[in-house]
Amino acid sequence: MYDVCYLIYTNYNKVLLDKSDSIYYNTKWNSVYLKHRFVRDYMNNFLKNITRILTFIISLLLAYLIFVIGITNINSNNRKKHGEESLETSTPADATLLDAQNEVATSMDAETEAECRRMVEDIIDSSNAITVWEDRPKTELPTSVAIEMELIYQHPELPTGCESVALTMLLKYYGFELEKTTIASDYLIYGTNFVEGYVGNPFTSGGAGIYSPGLTRTANKYLNAQGSELNAKNVTGSTPEELYRYVSEGTPVVIWNTVYFLQNQPTGSSVKWGEKTYTWDNCEHCMVLSGYDLERNVVIVHDPIQGIMERDADGFWERYEKLGSMAIIIK
Repeated sequence: MYDVCYLIYTNYNKVLLDKSDSIYYNTKWNSVYLKHRFVRDYMNNFLKNITRILTFIISLLLAYLIFVIGITNINSNNRKKHGEESLETSTPADATLLDAQNEVATSMDAETEAECRRMVEDIIDSSNAITVWEDRPKTELPTSVAIEMELIYQHPELPTGCESVALTMLLKYYGFELEKTTIASDYLIYGTNFVEGYVGNPFTSGGAGIYSPGLTRTANKYLNAQGSELNAKNVTGSTPEELYRYVSEGTPVVIWNTVYFLQNQPTGSSVKWGEKTYTWDNCEHCMVLSGYDLERNVVIVHDPIQGIMERDADGFWERYEKLGSMAIIIK
């Protein structure tokens, strides 16, 4: 650009030399040319300085990079050297100590794994799984047993809350202080699935109910809140003899049967839970199995509607099995 201006200036100057006012025009164009040349020189110097600065910065970065790589190599060589020296200077005693430490670590790992396994089994067992007591000692059952425990009626506060009240009777038997409505108000698990949670409202006549998996979780929710070492166990599937054995050992059982000892009324509503399928029964009713008499062939229950009742054992266990043989204990 500047060379073009200079060329224009030169050619124009030659033309003006033949004119009388050439001095005036020569002076004017000389001034323009000097201004453009000053700007050109300034820009060239500025670009040269920028280039020098960038070159200096790049050089510093390269030097720092080389320094870091060198330090890393030195540390790596030192670690390798010290490792070789440690191996060369190790003694049989060191090897023995190392083996002992490995054995201790292995033992601790095994113990920790076993403890974790037990904890997981306890959690599963206390919530949804069905407890099987295969290794319980088999002794002859007493002819008759009647556990003394407090009877609690569900009416009028909980017209459809038989499960909460049956659980309350069981908890009070183990010494816990709670009101009739404590479980239903603060601990009962609610839901739309009668196996997992209570369906409806137990404080009204329109409530439905809850089955053993959900009530087991409810019981453990309360026990954990009290800091108790006791656990609710879902013993669904137990035979009558197994339940008699619990009772003979002083362990009352929350159990499902029918209200007023009516015949079962199963519906088409079913829920598969684990390997078991639960069917809703319109006559389902929850109570506490508190005794039996083998000679008279009767069971004794604490019924939250009718009170302490004797039921024909054959009819009771027939209804129990049709409802899915659901039962809970606390240990």
